[in-house]
Amino acid sequence: MECLIRQFENFSLWRFSNASLKEASNFIIETNYKSHLGYYPTTIKREIEELYEREKCWLQDSFFYGIRNNQGNIIGTIRTLRWTKKYVLPIQAVFDINIDNIQEKETKTPNIWHIGCLAIDSFSLGKASSVILKILLVQALFHICSNESIMFAECDRKLYEKIRLLGIYMLQAGESKNHIGSETIPVYNISRNLKPFLWKQQRYLYIAETESIFQMRNKKEYETTEFLLEE
Repeated sequence: MECLIRQFENFSLWRFSNASLKEASNFIIETNYKSHLGYYPTTIKREIEELYEREKCWLQDSFFYGIRNNQGNIIGTIRTLRWTKKYVLPIQAVFDINIDNIQEKETKTPNIWHIGCLAIDSFSLGKASSVILKILLVQALFHICSNESIMFAECDRKLYEKIRLLGIYMLQAGESKNHIGSETIPVYNISRNLKPFLWKQQRYLYIAETESIFQMRNKKEYETTEFLLEE
């Protein structure tokens, strides 16, 4: 069953279970095409089913978060996966990125994460979509930043620029491609570079802090942290 994390005035934050994945898969694919193309391609049913089957297999190693409005409809999703090399990630299959090479170059940590399934119904949310985005990102990044880690993702061009404005500086891992209706960029970064954003946005963290990263360094140190990786 879904686990309620926090109830707000106009929406609620949940950790999704297997029972929610079909609905979430529909929302993710449909929202992406609606946002970027304005119509659904003939392949949409197959793409929804493929996403559902994939996320169902990955759920045991994932934290899958969703936001519902007061009518019970999904308005936002994100999933962060602890990668154990049992699965082929989209960044490998679609963009032909060698994760091992990047990991060996940038960090010796064995902790590899993948963020995916990020979708927000900006049409119905309007200006509130920026708050929803922060809430979803903070829940996902908390798991990555709780230990020394490296994360990978496939990021839509518009989202890529938007999260840069929030202070998340992703590094491009390869050439962009048209994926699920938009130009998508394969990206990565290490946890140390993501912690300054998480520190500044910690008021949006609603999951239980079993290993709080906020006790590791004080506020002044976070504000003066320089990024290790530069584009």
